[in-house]
Amino acid sequence: MSGSRGFSGARRSEAGAVILLMGLAILVIMTLFALSSMNIATTDFKIIGNMQMQRQIEAAAQQAIEQVISDADNFGTAAVGKSLDVDGFTVTTSKPVCIGSGSVSGFSAAWGMSPEDNIWEFKATVQDASSGANAVIWQGIRMRMLAGNCS
Repeated sequence: MSGSRGFSGARRSEAGAVILLMGLAILVIMTLFALSSMNIATTDFKIIGNMQMQRQIEAAAQQAIEQVISDADNFGTAAVGKSLDVDGFTVTTSKPVCIGSGSVSGFSAAWGMSPEDNIWEFKATVQDASSGANAVIWQGIRMRMLAGNCS
């Protein structure tokens, strides 16, 4: 009888060892899954941070463009490029270039002051030194001006 007890005890210890190995395997798989999830989350946070910085830079460039557009002195023969500080970013705008001009119907050329619709083009460049993010935005604008401003 003692032999049958020993055989039964060996089976129990083998079953316990199998359960222990399966438990360890499941624990290793769960640990790898958790590490993989943390790695994906970290990568996602970096992507989101980069996208947010890119949007901030683009917004700064667009705000600089709006500042340039809002002042008619920035267009014409005396126009120059500008460097503007917008929300902590330095935005450089090129000198506006007139790429086309057309006369406006319905106005008389009295006193030689007939208006023209001028098409201007310029760009705004922003680069963030800390992150390395940058943006170049080309902007076109049509502006009604007195004749002779597009040269």
